[in-house]
Amino acid sequence: YGVTEIQKKSQRRPAESRWHHDVKAAFKEAVERNAPILVAFIMDGAKLCDMTVTGMYQNKGTIDFSRKFVCLVASRGKHEAVAGRGLDGRKKKVCSKFRCVSCPEHQRVEVWAFANFNEAGSIMTPQHVFLDPRGHVIHRLKHVLATTNEEFHTCMRRAIELVGPGIDSVSFRRLSEELRRIRGHVIQKKYRMALDRLLEISRVAGRSTVGERARAMLKDLEKVALLELKEIDKLIAAGEFKAARDRATLAKRNFRGLNTGRIFNDRLNLLCGSKGSAAGKANRLLKKAEDSFKAGRFALAEETYRRIVDRHRSTRAAVAARKRLRAFQTDKKLKTSLARCKVDRECAKWMKLADALMKSGRKGKAREYYKKILTTHPDSPYAAEARKKLLSMN
Repeated sequence: YGVTEIQKKSQRRPAESRWHHDVKAAFKEAVERNAPILVAFIMDGAKLCDMTVTGMYQNKGTIDFSRKFVCLVASRGKHEAVAGRGLDGRKKKVCSKFRCVSCPEHQRVEVWAFANFNEAGSIMTPQHVFLDPRGHVIHRLKHVLATTNEEFHTCMRRAIELVGPGIDSVSFRRLSEELRRIRGHVIQKKYRMALDRLLEISRVAGRSTVGERARAMLKDLEKVALLELKEIDKLIAAGEFKAARDRATLAKRNFRGLNTGRIFNDRLNLLCGSKGSAAGKANRLLKKAEDSFKAGRFALAEETYRRIVDRHRSTRAAVAARKRLRAFQTDKKLKTSLARCKVDRECAKWMKLADALMKSGRKGKAREYYKKILTTHPDSPYAAEARKKLLSMN
């Protein structure tokens, strides 16, 4: 279980295993952290239980693993009350045996734990019950004299793996506070600062509510990036290429790491118009379209203009292509010429196909295409030629 920089900064090793004082609050925390729950049954005065408390719970490995759990201790015994601190860090009288909790607190946990996990009215001690965050039993470990720390750690590791990635209690508090600060950065539009931390938190916080909140904030930033992209596209459509380039450069820096952030790099490539880029391809297509337009091949020109707009919509060539397409729609003379060109182009295609079928000896199929020209476009120049070829076939 590797520890990242965020977790390293937030961790301070406790002097001993730490116990939660309230069952309801423990389950709430377990869900928020996506952490398994450890319920420890200890009988006061029993030799094996005393060995577990003084030996196993003081073990460095046990302490490290326990931080990934929400720990509850169930014991009926009363012990000396000493000055200490609760799990929340506040000063209080705590139990000299279990620390963090007072004797009345671990006794209340014992009442709940015995009612839920006894076997035929009794419970073997010492015993550890491992639960998932919803309270379902994962495993029971009934200790005997030969039970080792390594066996206990294996059970703890298995519970963590079954529940899935979560975070420890200290990281949960620190990262929750950090998310509040990050929200302030987002409000102030300091996206770069916020994004770097959110990406790291979402990676280390696993399935905890902290991780979910971080991922939700990342989705909100994706929406902000898409809005920024729309504004850049508006500038490009208006021909304000320098302003669009400056804005795309800033957005690329601010939203680096997001899926949307890659699109800003594409926009910059288009705006720069470097050789071999999409902008260069769009310029070559525009030249081809303009040549077709000047030669009166309006159908081919319109098709090429549309290809530029569809495939390279954020380039300078697309701005010129849109103007030509608007002209085809608003200029009556151009509109008529375009319609005539489309008819001629379609008839030429059918005529070519029919002639090829005739050469291959498929006269019946060829006749269908000659008739199609006559019925669909009877006033076109190709109609007279199709009629002659039909008569020659009879």
